[in-house]
Parts: sequence; structure tokens; C-alpha cells
Amino acid sequence: MKIIKTMSSVLAACIMAAMFTSPAAAMAAVGDVSVPYGTPNIDGTISEGEWDKAAKIELSSKNAKAWEGIVPDDFKTNVSVLWDESGLYIAGEVTDSAVKQSSDGQYNGDAFQVSIDMGQYFATTNENRAIFYSWGYNENKPMIQRQESKNDAVMYNGEGVTVKTVKSDKGWNFEIKLDWDTLTNDAKLKGAGDLNVSAGFKLNAMFCYLDYDANGQRVNMFGTTKTDESVAYDWGPKDHGVTFTLAANEAPKADNAPATADFTALIVLAAAASGAALAVIKRRN
Repeated sequence: MKIIKTMSSVLAACIMAAMFTSPAAAMAAVGDVSVPYGTPNIDGTISEGEWDKAAKIELSSKNAKAWEGIVPDDFKTNVSVLWDESGLYIAGEVTDSAVKQSSDGQYNGDAFQVSIDMGQYFATTNENRAIFYSWGYNENKPMIQRQESKNDAVMYNGEGVTVKTVKSDKGWNFEIKLDWDTLTNDAKLKGAGDLNVSAGFKLNAMFCYLDYDANGQRVNMFGTTKTDESVAYDWGPKDHGVTFTLAANEAPKADNAPATADFTALIVLAAAASGAALAVIKRRN
């Protein structure tokens, strides 16, 4: 009898635990993001105030899924995005407990990628890829590799891109600029036609991270898709989980109206002039 009661108690406890244990939350797409206008300095150092007005995305297991390995619980990258007439700017503060440097001209260590669908063109086609831009942690000779394009190439600073990476106490940081001339030409060569980039322009994106362990072995690969873990990973443009819209430049307009101090000065001058005129008249009389 005691055994039956004990078994019943254990079973009840298991049922209660199952009822009150929350399942792991599924990742959700980042979705629509407005990108403010701004021109940061690309030097690898994310200076205080420099990216304050930027669009912010925290890349983590909440909005990314893996195609190899997992999205580590302790991993995150704080991504900031700005734009101006000359290009698209992306900065990232990567939290990664083990950082492997990439070799010159390659991204064979910890690396970041962004697939860009300019004007959302490729999502309307049968293309199985948009255009990928990849870079790794390398302070010696950083580069960005263009792939899935009609003109795949390794691009160094001054060749239509700017990229800087630095080690940090949490992992590594990067700042990049992708010139609009580069992005629009790459898309045009792949069939997108002439694209006019201005406020209101939209582009879809997929951020990916290639994660290496302390032994220099690649262990995890993941990215920001539109679909969750129930769907197999797809690098195609129809499954890009971020849509950027370029916001208008909100720079304050110059105020041409005279300030209060100016009005006061005018009144004083007018009063002084009137007083002088009266004095002249009195002397004449």
C-alpha cells in the first residue's frame, strides 16, 4: 500500500512538473527594421555616441537558427545599421568566448556574413541565393568576400568596401561600409536592373555567423531566417528574416528667423535712433 502511495506521489509530481515547465521558445524572425540616416567613422572602434541613432538588432538564439551545430546560449552580437548617400554601414559587437582569427584574404575563422537582396528583387525570382558579403576577425589585412554573384571577389579597403575589426574583452568588434555603387552594381549584374537608393528604399537581409571553438574547429553556423526551427535552413532570398527600410534624413533645418536677442538689439537701436533724431529736432527749434 505504501509503495502504491509513493508511486502515485511520484507520478503526480512528474505531471505537475511537466505542466509548469515552459518549453524552449522558438526563434522568431527579426522582421521590419527602419534604418536611420547617419555617417559613422569606420575604424573598428565603436565609439560612444557614434551609433546611438542606428537601427539595433541583437543576433542570438531568439532570432537565429542553426544549419550546423547550435546557436550557443551565451552567444550574441549587437548589430547597428546606418545609411547615407554613399553606402550602408554595419557595426557588430560580438560576444564569443573563443575567437579564431581569419587568415589574410579569407574568412576561415570566426566570421560574420550578410546576404543582401537589394530592392527585394531576388525574392521575386527563382534565384536560390541573393548576394553574400563575408568577413572574419582579422586586424592585419581585413577583407570582405563577395559570393553568389556574377563577379565573386575578395575586396579590400578602398575597393568598394571598408572593413575594420578589433579584439574586445567579450569577443571581437567590426565596422563595415558597403558602398551603394558596389551593392547596386552587384545586383544589376545578377539581373536586378538599375536601382535608385534613397529614403524609403527596401532591402532584405540575412545575417549569419560562423563560430569556431578554442581548438580552432568550426562548430556552429547559424543565421536570421524568416522561418523557425521547424523548417530546414534555407539561404535563399525568400527566407531572409530582416527587411530594412532606409529612413529619411532627419537633420535639423537651419532656422533663418532672427533670435529674441536680435529683436531686442533692433528695438534698442531703433529707440536710440529715434532719441537721436528728436534731439536734433529740438536743437534746430
